[in-house]
Amino acid sequence: MDTIFAQAISPEDTTAAMRRFPGPQILDVRRDPAYAAAETSLPGALRRDAEAVASWADGLEPHRAVIVACVHG
Repeated sequence: MDTIFAQAISPEDTTAAMRRFPGPQILDVRRDPAYAAAETSLPGALRRDAEAVASWADGLEPHRAVIVACVHG
């Protein structure tokens, strides 16, 4: 797996990224209780288990940015 580079992204920057082509892959890695308690979901986001990243990371498209949402920011 490649080196992971992470930085916070604002809602405004997320919206701008979604308007570009190709748009980012958006992953929702909130745990089930946090997801169930949320009043909204992220449009177009794929739910993934953060604890199982090794099992799904290779399925991401390498030419697209990834935005990951969790309860911790």
